[in-house]
Amino acid sequence: MSRLVDIFCPSWSNARKVDAQVLRATLQEAFPGTLTCRVLFVPESLYRDSDRHTAALTTVDTPGDVAIFLERVLDSKEVRRYKRRALIATPKWCDIQSIQRAEELVDLVLFKTVAAQKDLALTFSRQPQVWVGFSSPDPKRQVERHETFAHFGARSTNRGSQALLDLWRRRADLPALHVQWHDPAAPLNFPKWLQRDNVQLMLHHFPKHDDYFAELARHGIQLSFAPPESFCHYHNEGRAMGAVVLAVRSESFSAAELEHGINEIRLMSAKQRSESGRAARQAYEDDHKAFSQRLREAVLQHLLI
Repeated sequence: MSRLVDIFCPSWSNARKVDAQVLRATLQEAFPGTLTCRVLFVPESLYRDSDRHTAALTTVDTPGDVAIFLERVLDSKEVRRYKRRALIATPKWCDIQSIQRAEELVDLVLFKTVAAQKDLALTFSRQPQVWVGFSSPDPKRQVERHETFAHFGARSTNRGSQALLDLWRRRADLPALHVQWHDPAAPLNFPKWLQRDNVQLMLHHFPKHDDYFAELARHGIQLSFAPPESFCHYHNEGRAMGAVVLAVRSESFSAAELEHGINEIRLMSAKQRSESGRAARQAYEDDHKAFSQRLREAVLQHLLI
């Protein structure tokens, strides 16, 4: 008999929607015929304490067997009917209120990164804490050539978009850089009239993943910034496509380190770039397999009991 796993996903976050997609697909592949997963999208208002006891009334009519919460725990009489509950935790969303709710309701805390687990190591005293890693959907395409530098910042303020543009503004000798960004509330300090031959801005959103992947595939060198406690789908998607990925920790890099990494890539031959791309793709496949195995073990040990 198949058990039903409900994945509660914040409805306003595109990244968490991708998380939910990955989690559902990975669980159903790891437990064929044993688990069925559905994704339940939750508006931000329903995570507030004032609404907590009626929250799930508009989210799920008949609870499944297991609930997995992405970033935030939802509370209601329906949620409390699940046999087991788990939280995939990130430090950014673990305020005092969220921690107290999780400590009361969940049976297992999972982490996507080792850094996140270390940051929250003393937070959850009752629940087992397990690092499982994470993965991203396979774009099912490869980069066209390892020539163009690109950076997809989306709406994140910690992806280093401004630092890259500042560097390219100082260095007119650098090769062409394509930067994607869309956030009217936090504009980049790089007016359109400053665009020149080696800087091209894409100031728009890709509403469909296929459109985003198609643009990503045009650029074989990806510049990725992410804090250590976060899992970056953009970085992983670049690896999956066989791109040369320069990964920089967004909270600790220096301009000199950034320039050094870019110069090293510029000195690579076409063959070396191609080999680096193949190694990136293999690393993506290895990490995806390891994530699936760790997730399966955690679910078996803590949730399917």
